[in-house]
Amino acid sequence: MPSDPLTYTCTCSASLPLDDPSHEPGVVLLFYRYFTSPPALPPPYSAVTSPTTSDPTIQYTLQSLHDFQKSTCETLALTGKLRIAKEGFNITVAGSTSSINRYITACVSHWSFAGLSLSPEDTEGVKNFFKPTPGCACVFSHLNIRITDEITPLGLTNYSPQNWDSVVYLSPEEFHNAIIASNSEDGEEGGENQTLLLDIRNHYESRIGYFSPSPNTQIPTIKPQIRRFSQFPAFVKKHMMDAAPKTIYSYCTGGIRCEKATRWIAEQKPADQIYTLKGGIAAYMAWFEGEVKGGRRRKEECLWRGREYVFDARGSLGLGLGVEDGMEGSEKVAMCHGCGKAEDRLGKCMMEGCELVLVVCEECNDVKCCEDCGEMNEKGKRGICSCERERELRLWGPEGMKSVQVKTPKKGRKNRSNVDNIDIKISKIIC
Repeated sequence: MPSDPLTYTCTCSASLPLDDPSHEPGVVLLFYRYFTSPPALPPPYSAVTSPTTSDPTIQYTLQSLHDFQKSTCETLALTGKLRIAKEGFNITVAGSTSSINRYITACVSHWSFAGLSLSPEDTEGVKNFFKPTPGCACVFSHLNIRITDEITPLGLTNYSPQNWDSVVYLSPEEFHNAIIASNSEDGEEGGENQTLLLDIRNHYESRIGYFSPSPNTQIPTIKPQIRRFSQFPAFVKKHMMDAAPKTIYSYCTGGIRCEKATRWIAEQKPADQIYTLKGGIAAYMAWFEGEVKGGRRRKEECLWRGREYVFDARGSLGLGLGVEDGMEGSEKVAMCHGCGKAEDRLGKCMMEGCELVLVVCEECNDVKCCEDCGEMNEKGKRGICSCERERELRLWGPEGMKSVQVKTPKKGRKNRSNVDNIDIKISKIIC
């Protein structure tokens, strides 16, 4: 399945000149809800059933939520990606500012938002929940809405947190101050490091941006070199279970992956003290932008380095600060896959059928992920690239490399090679 595009051409009203009467900026929303997470979805709405129910008296179903979102988005000409499951919803939608405002008004009055105490008049509450960022309907090619087993696959069958209170939420300001304080404490001479930052994202996301208190930080940051979130439990089992109890500060893009991942860690390692950034990187960036524009902080105080990877055609987002705020462009923390210079521009491997996301400058745009990408084995089948094989080998070790699924020319067919493996017990990579 092709991955998300990394570029787009705006053809909607957001692309018109500012002095054009028809010009209207666009907005992208990124939000989610786990129905059992406090404040939980209250009765009678909490009796959400499967979409296949035949009882006509049951009104609050996944299918009714699906139909509400579909009809609302289509009426307002919104695009996006929406996932609905018994555990909740995970939604990214994009459109014009006026359409997005109408969408928010419709959502907060729907039964699936019961218990959240949101209203269109609550500007701050709406901003914190829906996490709006600049964009437009063109960042998605269409509206994609589905009922699924999970709203973000952790790779553990039927997993649900036993205790939502086992992890402490930190606001962006609390997260910022806690990291600064921990960096000073762990940096004391002779002191043992008891703190770590945990990035709960994929390797191609953390490659272009991450949190770091300073260039010479005392706090180690774990950035798992995984390709899918469903690999995260296996990573923890292999690389974190034997570690001494730690104070962990976790983060992800918008908070949804941290919700289940951190609580699963808390169940596996109850001695750890785990904190998570409420609203994720998106919330931190919005907060820090406001701090700088309000004159309360300087750009040098920002703990975020680089850019935030997003799963739409914008590719990534930087801090919304310009020259007038003392900032010109984002700090480049990655290197071009081709020439090695500092870069944050995203592209893809030039080989047809390869969907690996690369960091590439404009001059090196047409590069392969590795020299053997696209090569066929003796049976004429396409195997996993050497670059992916090496990354997985470093991640799981030789004992985890037994077999791998590979693509075949015929749709729907799969073949196994006994040469390369990405057997991580939870999910298998298809390159």
